[in-house]
Amino acid sequence: MAVSALAADPSVTTNANHANEGFFGGRLAAKGKGIEVTLNEVEEAYIGFKATSAGQGHPIPESMRQTIERQITERLVHRQLLVRLANDEDKAKAKEDADTAYNNFRNRMSSEASFNRQLMAMGMTVESFKTKMLEETLSSAVVDRLLRPEVTITDEQVKQFYETNAAKFSEPAKWRISHILFLTQDMLQKELTEAQKKEKFELAGKVLKRIKAGEDFAALAREYSEDPNSRENGGELPPLSATQMAPELARTSADLAVNGVGEIVTSRVGYHIVKLNEKLPPKTTSLSEATKDIRELLTRQEVQKKLPDYLKKLREEAAVQFMDL
Repeated sequence: MAVSALAADPSVTTNANHANEGFFGGRLAAKGKGIEVTLNEVEEAYIGFKATSAGQGHPIPESMRQTIERQITERLVHRQLLVRLANDEDKAKAKEDADTAYNNFRNRMSSEASFNRQLMAMGMTVESFKTKMLEETLSSAVVDRLLRPEVTITDEQVKQFYETNAAKFSEPAKWRISHILFLTQDMLQKELTEAQKKEKFELAGKVLKRIKAGEDFAALAREYSEDPNSRENGGELPPLSATQMAPELARTSADLAVNGVGEIVTSRVGYHIVKLNEKLPPKTTSLSEATKDIRELLTRQEVQKKLPDYLKKLREEAAVQFMDL
């Protein structure tokens, strides 16, 4: 299990003192020398993962529950195994990285209310969220200290990666756009009725009229957009090329002037109001400019290759046992 995957999972939480026995009492999902993961921790993490996935439009079928709970249990065990190896330097670095990650996450939210809603969707409090981030960054700091010294990336490897992946360093023209999405599908991607679609289209028309009258696009996006990935950012999407967006959005973006807002666009998922924020010209990154990032990428890849065997060794040393979930 890769630490990078563990760190990216917004659902995984731990409770080192296991003070809250909850529904399952003190029953364990895994144990070992100095290691305890309770069923309550796994259940809380699963609920958070399920809620987050549903909010992103990817509901988790019940048939996947046992598999996901096992993965969560393994992640919690691995985190405990790594955290207990941390030294003072690891802890100082992790604290700094965790604070940065927390602030970045908080700053992406448009308001305190939005931030709190996001935490609620994840089944977390501010304190448990901060604890999770600290444990994630501490795990990563330990892995970096112990496994990075075993990795050496040569200049030839860097050059070979650059030449083999030339397309990655040549970016086509891109657009920075914002959109307000009115979905014509439900959470299971089932089409709405014609009456429901008509209602959505009429609402989109009213919102577009308000934009043309001078109201703030970003504020209206936060209020009306049904795209969970861009709503809190005022509808703004990351820079996209024509091939990276729906054809209908690409055609509209190509026709707009900077800061222009188009008419309602229909895609397979719904109705969009599109605003063009910026046109970015194509560019190519040279080998010298890319070397540092390539070396870091290759190093992380090699660390991830070494990590499963290292975690297996830690599990064996701690005599970790997994219970039936």
